[in-house]
Amino acid sequence: MCKQLTRREYGNVCYTCGKIGLEGSNWQTGHFITDSTCSTELSYDLSHLRPQCFHCNINLSGNWVVFERNLIRDHGKKYVENLKKRNQTTKGLKYDILWYQAKIQEYENLL
Repeated sequence: MCKQLTRREYGNVCYTCGKIGLEGSNWQTGHFITDSTCSTELSYDLSHLRPQCFHCNINLSGNWVVFERNLIRDHGKKYVENLKKRNQTTKGLKYDILWYQAKIQEYENLL
């Protein structure tokens, strides 16, 4: 659902390199703070996700320097700092099944 909502909001243009992706291609949903290091909360937070091509997301590990620059351009430094702070304060927290079910319901309502 995150992928569908991200595509609906941003289309199929790589947020970091501008490459245009074709529907059904190996298009990725990139995380500003890479999925391997971000908290569970941010991993599923739409404000943290953008479409990315395979090259930027996988080969360039999210191309985070450009990702950050673009987030600052689009939303300002405070936005980016808040994402980083939220990651630090929520990293390692455990979420029960009710949290996941509520997140699924939230995204189903948005679709």
